[in-house]
Amino acid sequence: MLRPWELNLTVSRVSSQSIHQQLTHKLIHVIQTGAFAVGTPLPGSRELSQQLGINRKTVIRVYDELVAQGWLYSEDKRGTFVRQQQPVESANFLSSLQALPQQHTTTLHLEQPAYAHHDLSEDTFDLSYPYGDSRLFNLQALVRATRHALIATKRQHPLKLHGLAPLCQAIAHMLNFEQGMDVAAEQLLITPSAQTSLQIVASTLFAKGDYVVLEALHAPATAAAFKKNHAHIQTVKHHQHGVDIDDLEKLCINYPVRAIYVSPECQQPTTWRMSTDNRAQLLKLAKRYDFYVIEDHMHASFQYAKHSLPTLASIDQAERVIYLGSLAHMLNASYRASYIISPQQLHATFVQKLNTINDSHDQLQTLALTELLLSGEVKKQLKRAQKIYLERRDHFCQLLKQALGDAVKCEIPSAGFAVWVQWQTEATEIMLVERMQQAVLTLDTSTVYQHDQTGRISMRIYFAHLNLEEQKSVIKRLKKSILAQPKPLQYAAFG
Repeated sequence: MLRPWELNLTVSRVSSQSIHQQLTHKLIHVIQTGAFAVGTPLPGSRELSQQLGINRKTVIRVYDELVAQGWLYSEDKRGTFVRQQQPVESANFLSSLQALPQQHTTTLHLEQPAYAHHDLSEDTFDLSYPYGDSRLFNLQALVRATRHALIATKRQHPLKLHGLAPLCQAIAHMLNFEQGMDVAAEQLLITPSAQTSLQIVASTLFAKGDYVVLEALHAPATAAAFKKNHAHIQTVKHHQHGVDIDDLEKLCINYPVRAIYVSPECQQPTTWRMSTDNRAQLLKLAKRYDFYVIEDHMHASFQYAKHSLPTLASIDQAERVIYLGSLAHMLNASYRASYIISPQQLHATFVQKLNTINDSHDQLQTLALTELLLSGEVKKQLKRAQKIYLERRDHFCQLLKQALGDAVKCEIPSAGFAVWVQWQTEATEIMLVERMQQAVLTLDTSTVYQHDQTGRISMRIYFAHLNLEEQKSVIKRLKKSILAQPKPLQYAAFG
């Protein structure tokens, strides 16, 4: 009989890392440190999600991915256990653990390690999960690639022998064929995470007194990253076709603008798509006023428009674009590897900065990713997932319109995993979040935007991780919680 033991785990709702990532890294950490001995049964997904106050599907995804990576094993009707032979230690999982804020955290006290997670009934839906559905990925291919990586790391030190060159070549090949870019492997800088990529750019690019321009509506985490590195922030007006060029030029005249941060394919948070003409005008302005364009493509791995538009990086003739990409949104959240494509004059500085950051690469993940990319498995996954996400997007928008009618205004996104929803009812952020909690829906408040002039609430609601039946349940609960506030407001355009 196992002796009683106590373990504290916390997840933060204000961290730059998703709850999925936090739980994954912390479970691996406690396994590595011996807190979870070999053969220890883990709490069931329902038990763990209830005690942490998080979506049960998140726990299931974490367990499934750790089984695929070799940290855990599952036995039918018995539960999930710590693997008998643990994988080779990966420095990335330890070094990437960051000090989390103490406020807004949930603490788990485990008295007895027990319970399985075979009961898949769901109570809570997470509307802020920014990644795709890990259930769509070919689990056998993932296990096979991970097994090959384990064998390789036991026989030699592959990253010391080959560095990240194979992964750079695989990503460059993908970008050149899938996005029509002209990228050499030597131009890529592989980083452990999207947060690391932004940290490198923000800490390297800006000197004291420099300004970065963000669109009027932007993600709070992005602004925080630049402020942390002493960049001053100005905001520019924007619309459904991109940035207000005239307003941006006024900022360039009045302030020492060093860079502008944009997401042309899927603006965060509105999901709007920048037009071809607006892209060309932005690059002309960047050349004229000598500033850089930070092009964030991390939220646009899946695009649904019939006609693709060229990335800013692919049409940049003056070497003013810094391109940020990620594999996490393309595959699933456990594959955090991201990359930077920078102008030649910045590349060496970015490399030097990366070497000073205490966030090393995961050998196991790097090797598995390289195999999945080069074998064509990722391409097959993208092709299959593209159809499914397109169907889910259309289905979710249709359900919103049918169930909520004039209570909401939303536009069908051309890329990404979220719908930009504007509530046409009078509500405060606190009221809206409380009503959703009552409907057993979880929502990250950083995705909620209150507009001072109209008092209207807008937000991103993520749909890609929900299958069609789950979407029906979500809309039903939304209708019940939102329509209790019937007073309509007139729509006013942003800008």
